[in-house]
Amino acid sequence: MLQRLEHLIIKMLHRKGARKFAVVRLPPIGCLPVEVTTHSISNIVRSVFHNQRLGIEKENIDSQGYNSKLQDLISRLNSQHSGIQIEQWTSINPWQS
Repeated sequence: MLQRLEHLIIKMLHRKGARKFAVVRLPPIGCLPVEVTTHSISNIVRSVFHNQRLGIEKENIDSQGYNSKLQDLISRLNSQHSGIQIEQWTSINPWQS
């Protein structure tokens, strides 16, 4: 997915004159209400009775790994191409429902 993003930014948009880009980071996917609900009855009980939501750790680690690779790509592209400006945005706060 990141290779496709790089191709889109550099090969297509940058060559056509685009210089400013914003990309969205992944939230901790395992903490999204839909993920907590679908993965564990015990998490539903914790959410309803104890106002707690436990994220699914593997999905959160995957999100962090993707965001780290995204940051590396953005840093590399910003340094390799003059005039380009790529920023990261956080999509949502997963605790808001």
